[in-house]
Amino acid sequence: MSQTNLEVRMGAVTEVVINRPQAANSLNRATWREVVETFRRLDEDDDVRAIVLRGQGEKAFAAGSDIKEMAAMAPHEGARFDELCHRAHMAVLSTGKPVVAAINGVALGGGCTLAAACDFRIASTTARLGLPEVNLGIMPGAGGLEIVVRLIGLSQAKRMVFTGELLSADEAFSIGLVDRVVPPERLLEEARILAASLAEKPPFSLRMAKAALGVAAGLVKDTAFAYDTLGFAICNSTREKQEAMERFVAKGK
Repeated sequence: MSQTNLEVRMGAVTEVVINRPQAANSLNRATWREVVETFRRLDEDDDVRAIVLRGQGEKAFAAGSDIKEMAAMAPHEGARFDELCHRAHMAVLSTGKPVVAAINGVALGGGCTLAAACDFRIASTTARLGLPEVNLGIMPGAGGLEIVVRLIGLSQAKRMVFTGELLSADEAFSIGLVDRVVPPERLLEEARILAASLAEKPPFSLRMAKAALGVAAGLVKDTAFAYDTLGFAICNSTREKQEAMERFVAKGK
């Protein structure tokens, strides 16, 4: 399958670029599938020692899943879409290579949880992160809640989910959602430096350590992911979801 939504720049430090700047790098079905396929392929390539994940341009890492696409989903379609997003999260979480997210601009909804699935997150001072799904009549799905809760704790996760507010890069740093904040002009260089330092580590011991930490953090369990998928599918059957997404799409016209 040809890659049209992700640009992959191969090397010991491989860069994966979400390449939909015309749509604020939003994640449609095709893009989520490419995330699954790309990270699984890179995991099997011994020449790849570390990965940097970023968005094309300066405005967005990824502005969440594609709302125009989601607005038309029936409940069973929402469940299938959520399972696809879950596979993408797991492909990032379970790859044996360290993954560094370089967060340029907004990282919202699925974009925020995709960044959270990476091992490290470096954010530009202009970055904004959030989980605004409740404002669209749905909830974070695809196991994203489990990932975020493990990262920042239950109280802060509730704040993000219940309010749907966007956090500045500094606010995200203060709660542990990102690991470092740097000026925009330094973002990519800092991400590459970190990834290059990790690429020098013995790869097998790093793989085993990452797998062990994933078990310790409970991120390889499927129960919470399944509950997310169920809740996401149910939300897709409600009138409030349909009305909220129609308003969102209409504002963008």
